[in-house]
Amino acid sequence: MGGYAGWVWSAWGLTALAVGALSVLTVRARLAARARLKALEAELKDEARS
Repeated sequence: MGGYAGWVWSAWGLTALAVGALSVLTVRARLAARARLKALEAELKDEARS
């Protein structure tokens, strides 16, 4: 790689780390949104019964 292997592989590693972190954050945000939606739906259902 003409002496650039360290830069190239570290860039690949940082990119993989960033993509992995963003994937985890996305899944966590989706689960939180789902839980919030369920709570809001339950609240709406309770209000409809009253």
